[in-house]
Amino acid sequence: MGRWNGQPVELRKGQPVLIGFPVDEGVRRNRGRPGAALAADAIREQLYKLTSWDPESPRSTSRAMSGTDLAAAGILDLGNIRREGDLETCQARLATVVEAVLRAGAVPILLGGGHETAYGHYLGYVQAGLEPGVVNIDAHLDVRAYPKGSHSGSSFRQIIEHPTRPLKSGRYVVLGAQRQSVARSHWEFVQQRRGRIHWFNEDLDGDQVIGILTDELSRLGSECDAIMLSVDADAFRQADVPGVSAPSPIGLEGSAWPGLAYEAGCDAKVRSLELVEVNPAFDRDAQTVRWAALGIRQFLVGLMSRSRNS
Repeated sequence: MGRWNGQPVELRKGQPVLIGFPVDEGVRRNRGRPGAALAADAIREQLYKLTSWDPESPRSTSRAMSGTDLAAAGILDLGNIRREGDLETCQARLATVVEAVLRAGAVPILLGGGHETAYGHYLGYVQAGLEPGVVNIDAHLDVRAYPKGSHSGSSFRQIIEHPTRPLKSGRYVVLGAQRQSVARSHWEFVQQRRGRIHWFNEDLDGDQVIGILTDELSRLGSECDAIMLSVDADAFRQADVPGVSAPSPIGLEGSAWPGLAYEAGCDAKVRSLELVEVNPAFDRDAQTVRWAALGIRQFLVGLMSRSRNS
């Protein structure tokens, strides 16, 4: 994994690019628990400890003997977005970086930060001239109003209501929404835009969750040329993923995350991934940041399968 040295760099198509967004001002504005600003560096610390070689993956039967070597992926870590200025300034700064990476055909992997990361992320697509579908793995719909500015619960409403490039109808998908965390008005807002909500229930196991994701990626992939994937750690149950901004005793199985990430990595229409709301300030024995790092690793393994299958 290479770390950016501040000099001009030429990105290549499919190259994974890590970008940290160490900002949780949106969480503060949303009256949540600050601490997600610490996540990007904490996740990196755990990610760098993982082996770069993967012995075998479900889609690599022709290379099962040699496996996958992430050292050959050319991963570039651009470091963290500067935090100077207000939240909107930081989101605009993130958008500029995401735009450049997308225009080069590379794959941004964003380490948040609060879920306000998503709006800056989407602005990068707008500036790159791309009209994506959006999948949000989240306990919440995050379509709250924003009369006093952007916050961690408003990103997808801002995306849907963007003044010049609003998300097209039917292209917003939420997976893992929890009934006790969704207001009727927010559900109605998503329904009016033909969004799709896959509710969490206790009978939903990891394989079923992965199946829902792959079905939605296939559907969106038939309608648009790019998919933006957002993953909020609070979609997963607190027992498995304790260090989050808004914990819940119920939620998706933590063990589903590596499989979800891998499937997304394999799908060529997924042009970017963000992981948000990991909160090291409330973690337990680095359990959550290690969980986060493992999923990022498996997304990278999936990315490597694209180049083999292209």
